[in-house]
Amino acid sequence: EKVKKVLDEIDKKLGCPPQVNSESSSTSYFYVSRGTIVSVAVVRMIDKAFEITDPGLSVEGSDSPGRVVSCSSKPVDALLGIGRIWTNDNWRRLGIATLL
Repeated sequence: EKVKKVLDEIDKKLGCPPQVNSESSSTSYFYVSRGTIVSVAVVRMIDKAFEITDPGLSVEGSDSPGRVVSCSSKPVDALLGIGRIWTNDNWRRLGIATLL
């Protein structure tokens, strides 16, 4: 119940749709400091993935503050897929998301 509430809040912060039935098919990893969750990674086992071919181009004039990501059309073998990854603003650029 607590995990679901945390993940729902993170979905809101990321602007993502709610994860449906994700509890049974994914695993959530939490980085906690002094009793506060500062980073979360949600992963699930997968068989195939598509490699990122361009790490991200800024889109000028876009309403979205993010970047465009291009992926290969050829699937490759993979073990895990990252469904969500989030780090509190005050804890970014410290390598926590990479650690998770």
